[in-house]
Amino acid sequence: MVRAYVVNETSTGNVSVIDVNTHCEIARFTVSGLPTNIAVTPDVKLAYINGGSGTNSVTVIDIKTHSVIARVLVESCNYP
Repeated sequence: MVRAYVVNETSTGNVSVIDVNTHCEIARFTVSGLPTNIAVTPDVKLAYINGGSGTNSVTVIDIKTHSVIARVLVESCNYP
């Protein structure tokens, strides 16, 4: 099954998983803030979703089980 992970940058702040063949939503995850980006690991096991503007967190999703496995707080850093 081919899937697309789509950030819903709306007031609900979630990510939809779409079955590309049927065009049906098969899962939905709530994330912190209003997500804007997704990064998938090269082995396609995990997806990292940023919390969007004004948040300091990244949500980690297990792609196989469609479950949130972690929420990582990101510290502010001063760059040289």
